[in-house]
Amino acid sequence: MPVYKEKNDTWTAKYNYTDSNGIEHAKKKRGFATKGEASRALALMQIEKQEVSSRIAFDDIFREYIEEQKGKVKPTTHMHYQPLYDHIKDDLGKVEIEKLTIPRYKAFKKYLDGKDMSTSRKNRCHRFVKTLVRLAYENHGIINNVPDRVGGFTDPVNVLPEEEEIKIITKDQFDSFLEKISDQEYKTLFKVLFFQGTRLGEALALTWNDIDFDGGIMKINKTYTSKLNKDYQTSRFYITKPKTRASIRNIPIEKSTLESLKMLHSDYMEFEEFGEEWFVFGGIRPLSETTITVRKDEAIAAAGLPRITLHQFRHSCASYLFEKGAKPTAVQKYLGHSKLSTTMNIYTHLYPEDLMNIHQ
Repeated sequence: MPVYKEKNDTWTAKYNYTDSNGIEHAKKKRGFATKGEASRALALMQIEKQEVSSRIAFDDIFREYIEEQKGKVKPTTHMHYQPLYDHIKDDLGKVEIEKLTIPRYKAFKKYLDGKDMSTSRKNRCHRFVKTLVRLAYENHGIINNVPDRVGGFTDPVNVLPEEEEIKIITKDQFDSFLEKISDQEYKTLFKVLFFQGTRLGEALALTWNDIDFDGGIMKINKTYTSKLNKDYQTSRFYITKPKTRASIRNIPIEKSTLESLKMLHSDYMEFEEFGEEWFVFGGIRPLSETTITVRKDEAIAAAGLPRITLHQFRHSCASYLFEKGAKPTAVQKYLGHSKLSTTMNIYTHLYPEDLMNIHQ
């Protein structure tokens, strides 16, 4: 009963509500002389609660989201929320969700366009904003469909020349790059990225148990993810299963890569504590992603090659396989794509086709 009479003949207004964590609360005001006064006080309490909810900003709802997700998702997923929100908070963090307008959200999209980010990353930010807006509705009844109405980002790759869509280096360029790498461990890692086409996380998760030297097979069945601290420095890491079943695969090891792995394995066996469960690249702990990038950039510059990312060694592998006559289905399995359409959508312009002779 929201308004009721006490034993001393005064009236009490009671307002029940549930907070964002699902906990019920009761707010009371006592001592009213009449039922009408208590009813007016109840209405004011309800309005006050609504006004507080309407002032909820993105920073507020993000804190709620972080708390709600603890225990619901893997730590490797949870740790990526803050870096993702960091792209959003400087522009939208203090904006009250209820007051987000179409012009304001378009300004936010323009703000993201000014950042050095891929279209995919921008769309992840857009989807995260939608997630926070949805949580504001679920927890506080705040309705705002502006992000849905404005929409996400269009990938500019569609208007670029084909040769700019996927950046790769050729086998000859890769050989020039390797000449600038003196450390055997890093040289072997880059061979795995180029010839085996692994994702960096897959390569760093490899242990010596995953290398079948006799059969010349590499077993890819897990991935590495680093844990960042508040300064975005690696503090610890996780080894987890790949996202898709297709990513779990056994692939033949290219001849020169196999020889490099054998040499690296021999070096590791000199350690008294060595075990086959050690990581191929790093030993007890995988190599630092930051250091790998620095080594890569230094060698790329020294070889006079165009700058590429670590992931683009994987693209280069696809091009190398197609040049050697591999069929799209073989490349799909080799790279661990779930669908052939994924392989063809990414690499179709790398697949050698002679259109003039297609009917001959």
